[in-house]
Amino acid sequence: MNQSTLQARSLLLTLVLGAGLAFAQPAQKMSVPFNFTLGNSHLTAGTYYFGILASATRLEVRDSSQKVVSVIPVITRLARSGRATAAARLVFDTVAEERFLSEVWIAGADGFLVRATGEKHEHTLVPPET
Repeated sequence: MNQSTLQARSLLLTLVLGAGLAFAQPAQKMSVPFNFTLGNSHLTAGTYYFGILASATRLEVRDSSQKVVSVIPVITRLARSGRATAAARLVFDTVAEERFLSEVWIAGADGFLVRATGEKHEHTLVPPET
């Protein structure tokens, strides 16, 4: 193998391995006005950055200092009739007075389902920061 072929393969491998670390879209900054549960993490009210990793199979959440606080699997993508959503929003399910993040909608992209429940619940919608 010549030097240019080795360099090309090395670059390709770097891109493939690094793809899961990059966001598919820019992270969405959102203020959550209440404590909530995300996967196995219990998070307090505050400002968070929500981003779908490039593989579109995981949601990464960072706190206001950009520290990763949770990475959870995406159950499915929630498309809006072939159009990207104009405004970001978070959807929480309230079950027995506990709030769970269930959907993440990122401006310019689709929504992503991260938790589903068959229990009786109510939805709470959190709009983007203005």
